[in-house]
Amino acid sequence: MLSDMAESVSIVFPNRDSGQADLQGETSINVYGLNRRGLVEERTLILRDLKVQFIRIKGLVSLAAASTSEQLPNLLKIIESDVGNFFSKGNVDQKYSACAQAYIEQSKPEIIRHVREIKALVVATGT
Repeated sequence: MLSDMAESVSIVFPNRDSGQADLQGETSINVYGLNRRGLVEERTLILRDLKVQFIRIKGLVSLAAASTSEQLPNLLKIIESDVGNFFSKGNVDQKYSACAQAYIEQSKPEIIRHVREIKALVVATGT
């Protein structure tokens, strides 16, 4: 499992069951060298990119909420495109997709809520 997503570096730790580190997980981390500097740096860059995308989406949602009804459909298209790009980082063909997927799953409920709010605004304004 990844360290807390709020951390600035993504170090892999074994899962813990009743306070004990999973021996198989710990062994795998050590054998495969999952915390080698290069891997940690690459995972960290991917997580930072996802965080920036998430902040951008939230900013666009705030902008859309304060926009005129004429601007809403275009902003919704941009938001939906950004959300699609954000979620695609977790696709299995992407580098470090498991790392990205962990962050995406954590962020997913908030993103879905925001997109629904903007879609409801579009419907309410009749645009």
